Amino acid sequence: MKTKTLQIKKLQGFTLIELMIVIAIIGILAAIAYPNYRRHVQTTNRKAAIAEMEAVGQTLLRYYNNHNGTYDDGVGDAKDNEDVNTFVNAINGRIQGYRISVVIDDTPANLGQAYTITADKKDEMGDPQCGDLTLTSYGDRTSEKGTNCFR
Repeated sequence: MKTKTLQIKKLQGFTLIELMIVIAIIGILAAIAYPNYRRHVQTTNRKAAIAEMEAVGQTLLRYYNNHNGTYDDGVGDAKDNEDVNTFVNAINGRIQGYRISVVIDDTPANLGQAYTITADKKDEMGDPQCGDLTLTSYGDRTSEKGTNCFR
């Protein structure tokens, strides 16, 4: 009588220890990479806000040149300039982390001859090292916290 010999194949796979080591390595890499990625996104959002602020400034300058040297649209208060507000609202839909606003100075000293563009940090995706950004018609560039924010 022939006897059959059973051959048991050894199953190949990963042990629990090996899987835990891989998960630990991935966790360490993620702990290093995520803060750097977040900082990069915040810096990019700040630079995008600055570029949009400059675009608003250029639009205001064109408006100023085409409307008899004033930012006022001639309809009520200069702060209610419909062309500027429409443009700024379109920009706010494109950028993240900041909300851009324009204030046209219609005090008796300026009479619609000056403006201030502000990018307010609206959430954690705005750059925490700079905070709110301001650009004026006089060329002044300031930030709430940092000194090298307009580079």
